[in-house]
Amino acid sequence: MGGYQIGISQDDEGRSFMFYYDIWDLDVPLERGGGFFGKPFTIYDRLYFNPETYEPERSMKPVSNLEKVERM
Repeated sequence: MGGYQIGISQDDEGRSFMFYYDIWDLDVPLERGGGFFGKPFTIYDRLYFNPETYEPERSMKPVSNLEKVERM
């Protein structure tokens, strides 16, 4: 994450969220010619929160790959 954006905004329903945005590209000479490390892609997400308490609307608990497999 060299150049990226982080901010706070509201959606059309008035719900507050923090967002982050980046484009995955290493911007090195090998990348400019065709993607030695992979093609660039966009990373974007919103984290909704309560504007009075700043508590997230959903759990921020990380999920391991093992837990994902067990749920399937």
